[in-house]
Amino acid sequence: MKRILCANLPLVLLLTFSGSLQATASCSDRPGTPNQESAVAVSDTEIKLGWRVNTSGKIWYDIAVRDQNNPNDTSKDLAGVPGNKNEFQRGLTDERVIKNLKKSTNYCFVIHARTGSGRDGCVSQSGTRSFCVMTMENPPPEPVRVPPPPPHVSPPVPPPPGASKCCWVPVSGPPFGIATGYTCGPQCH
Repeated sequence: MKRILCANLPLVLLLTFSGSLQATASCSDRPGTPNQESAVAVSDTEIKLGWRVNTSGKIWYDIAVRDQNNPNDTSKDLAGVPGNKNEFQRGLTDERVIKNLKKSTNYCFVIHARTGSGRDGCVSQSGTRSFCVMTMENPPPEPVRVPPPPPHVSPPVPPPPGASKCCWVPVSGPPFGIATGYTCGPQCH
């Protein structure tokens, strides 16, 4: 049994891991314990976890998810979930979003690395420290769509003093060659 105290929380959480999560002597090549863990509430029902991988190769994770108000509920625990990449190099980071949580609820997490999926493979000798965060009270607001600014249009430049005005006028008569209808003179007011 492992006691874990969440920082700034009055309640001590008692996290009990089943034997399949416990490190056993038969494992000769244990993965390193993830570290530099973080948790950020991304909505009223989701928390994004992040950590630094402490092993190279294919890695899976056991993630203990505890509601501070109901620390014995293990229904949100994840066992042997794959990392987000096929192969890891020690020192890279991984992340996972934990979904379907209760709003305005403090959740604490402990992560173990595992060398196999599900309940297979060796488990890291120890888990991360317990780290906690509260889900949001309300979902984040929808982003405000700001229309793009209108294209820059320069105001018309008046002709210099004494110059004729130029303008487009309807072309009359048969079009011989290229008739653009652009002319300069007194017909342009």
